[in-house]
Amino acid sequence: MKKKLNFLCALVILVVFLVIFKTGYDFGAGIYAGIKTVQDNKNLVKEQKKKGTPILALQKGDFRLINLVPTKAMIQPDSILNEKTGQKIPVAYSQMIVQVNEKSNTLNMVITGLLSFIGSICVIVALVYFIKLIISINKSTIFDWKNVKRLRIMGYALLISFFCITIPPLMDLYTVKQSVALENYMINPTFLDNIKDLFLALGCFIVAETFAIGLKLKEEQDLTI
Repeated sequence: MKKKLNFLCALVILVVFLVIFKTGYDFGAGIYAGIKTVQDNKNLVKEQKKKGTPILALQKGDFRLINLVPTKAMIQPDSILNEKTGQKIPVAYSQMIVQVNEKSNTLNMVITGLLSFIGSICVIVALVYFIKLIISINKSTIFDWKNVKRLRIMGYALLISFFCITIPPLMDLYTVKQSVALENYMINPTFLDNIKDLFLALGCFIVAETFAIGLKLKEEQDLTI
């Protein structure tokens, strides 16, 4: 039984590290793409600076990620160039990065960065307590108040992480709704993509309370005896 549990737990930890790796890779890829774009357009940037008109993306606002639901786009699709054939092919977008007509707000950037940092710390805390829980179970200490506490801490950490991940997309959605309306598409909230994190947090609370009920019943039986 313990071997099977350890195997499943090892898979969970592996998945967590893969998610962290993917997040870091996406972050690094974004930085690399930005640096490469600036390097490829040095001459353009210099010309624009001489004229006193910075490039459009830096002048008027920033970009936000949005989810899309095609309305008429499935019947009247958009098109994009297929570089292999040199022909345009029909497409319907489900996700897009759009420029909003609003200058980057320093306060929003600070809030987003702070929430991202707090969310990452909470995920690490949840992972540490998960490992402690598995170690305790391997020592045959299962129904114990310490494990209840560990499960509750995991639940709170994952719950805080969920809110930290959810708030920035809600802020972006409000900003996008104020300045963007796309023909043939309906803008869909992106924060719903992270709803699974809420289920994980609630799952930890449910298991913790189940353990707590079992321990209370055991204590009552011991007192009766």
